Amino acid sequence: MKILINGKWIDKLDQFFFEFVVQEKYYIFRNNSFLFKNGGFQRFKEDPELIIDRIREKAQREDSYLFSLVFYEYGEYLFDINSDNHLLAFFAIARFSKKLKKDKDIKKNSIQNKKYPKYEFPEKDDYLKSYERVRENIISGNTYQLNLTRRINIRRDRSPENVFYRADNEVYGALFPISSKRYVISDSPELLFEVVDEKITVKPIKGTVSKKLKDYKRRLLDSEKDNRELMMITDLLRNDIASLIQKKTLDVIFPEYMELKDVAHLYSVVSGKLKKNITLSNILRKVFPGGSITGVPKKRTMELIKENEPDKRGFYTGSFGITFPDGRMSFNILIRSLFYDRGLYKYGSGGGITWWSKPDQEYDELLDKAKKLERLLG
Repeated sequence: MKILINGKWIDKLDQFFFEFVVQEKYYIFRNNSFLFKNGGFQRFKEDPELIIDRIREKAQREDSYLFSLVFYEYGEYLFDINSDNHLLAFFAIARFSKKLKKDKDIKKNSIQNKKYPKYEFPEKDDYLKSYERVRENIISGNTYQLNLTRRINIRRDRSPENVFYRADNEVYGALFPISSKRYVISDSPELLFEVVDEKITVKPIKGTVSKKLKDYKRRLLDSEKDNRELMMITDLLRNDIASLIQKKTLDVIFPEYMELKDVAHLYSVVSGKLKKNITLSNILRKVFPGGSITGVPKKRTMELIKENEPDKRGFYTGSFGITFPDGRMSFNILIRSLFYDRGLYKYGSGGGITWWSKPDQEYDELLDKAKKLERLLG
């Protein structure tokens, strides 16, 4: 099993990719977990958070990289919302293999799975019904912002490797195999958190505009709805990291602006110096799932998400992360990313609903964020 990582995660060399070879794989469930190594496996029945910290410590002792795929359902576990024994996380301890030159012309094809329809897209009427229920909860004061999403399924005869090389790889790109027939292809622009030199930084994205619109940058920067949305999430993230950082080290930059290939975003930067002996599981307990893809307040909003989304989120809006041998950590939020399952590509898209939202604009934003599928899958 091999992992490909976009160079921007490593040292800003975006014209190259980096390959790693996995030595150990861990599957984390609520009630039990499994280690696979050298063709055999071992079962654990300990608390998932204890296992996660032990895996990270082992990777550092062995001077290895730790790759982490944390599913959205890990957040439901942390907030005691769902008692089902779902897969919560997948970890891989790996060593650096080689640097690869980028090759956009890779021809390898995947195997089609004919049992799936060729194309499934969320119905607008279904989305708008959920939207109205969310609005009723906003009016009732149960939530102030809720990130409402839908899934798109497309069956294509194109390999995960091919799709990965065709992606923009704008910030946090990775091709990550869970098994021989299931892959996560990340092209996420959003950081869940990073830790560098004992400083933790989070960069929530809120506010989106299509670059097809005239004067799109001014529209976004002047948008009261988008700025209020970002302000609420920034305040949530500030509170999320408050117990992790030392007093008087909190720093907030608001708002910042970024442009991607199809859309532009607003985001903020919240940072502070970590307290001593903060572990990976400590950080995940405070910041996962990302506030930008749940809402405010987080727990009640996640309960409403469960009621108003027809599909389990799974990898979507979870996180793919790297822990480096020197202790640095970088975890994205899995948006603008695909899950490949035996010929079927699954993609999630959505946006934050607030008091100032308009239903047709929110549905259009969902479509704008899915534009990259045309380039990746045709």
